[in-house]
Amino acid sequence: DEFFNTPLRAIITGSVVGLLGAAGWEGIEVLMSMMGISVSNVLPDTLFDVFLGILGGAAGAWAADRYLDRIFRRSRTNANQPRVR
Repeated sequence: DEFFNTPLRAIITGSVVGLLGAAGWEGIEVLMSMMGISVSNVLPDTLFDVFLGILGGAAGAWAADRYLDRIFRRSRTNANQPRVR
């Protein structure tokens, strides 16, 4: 949990992971279309896939950071301090 020392850092990291995942998926779609499989490669579809990947990565990282802070009883703003209620 020390890697995600703030919620913003978790969101940024998750967004980057989501972007990489979406780009990887688009690469797989290109390979599938080269093999003759019917796949949509139009620009709006690609942009929407990338947008969903970034959004999903950010939301997942935020939720994971929140969960880890809760189970380890850490502050949401500073992982080195205990959680204050």
